[in-house]
Amino acid sequence: MKIHIEVYRNHTIEYDYDADKFVCDIELNDEVRNTKRGSLKNLRKEIDLFIKENSGFVPFDYIACKYSNEYVVMHCAAIRTDGKFVVYKKENAHYKEHIPREKMKEVFVYDPDFVKNMEEADQTLEKARDTWRAYRENLKKQLVPLDVTGK
Repeated sequence: MKIHIEVYRNHTIEYDYDADKFVCDIELNDEVRNTKRGSLKNLRKEIDLFIKENSGFVPFDYIACKYSNEYVVMHCAAIRTDGKFVVYKKENAHYKEHIPREKMKEVFVYDPDFVKNMEEADQTLEKARDTWRAYRENLKKQLVPLDVTGK
């Protein structure tokens, strides 16, 4: 059960009896973050820090190299109060990651031409795989079953 406490800097603060904590959904630049703290003072401080970190922040897209040469378009939505960037894949905004600043040095500037070329390369690879699969299926049809029953 939640009870409304106050509105602090345009953010509604509630007390959650079940969790025994103060809760607030901090929202800025379409970034929503559910925050729970044990005291009202700490929750207000969290709101202040989040607003301070993200007030001049402009969300941006970038390209990240995942695994072995898989390039993915990512979106950086905000900076957390601990300095980590809140990022997610462009097509999947529900799964967010928190990336430290050191890891953000390993990313690349968003280039739409590069993304287009990578998509074309992926399509070429898929066509080659389909051709390979069809060729193997044709080879398989040439095999003669072995009768080991002795009849």
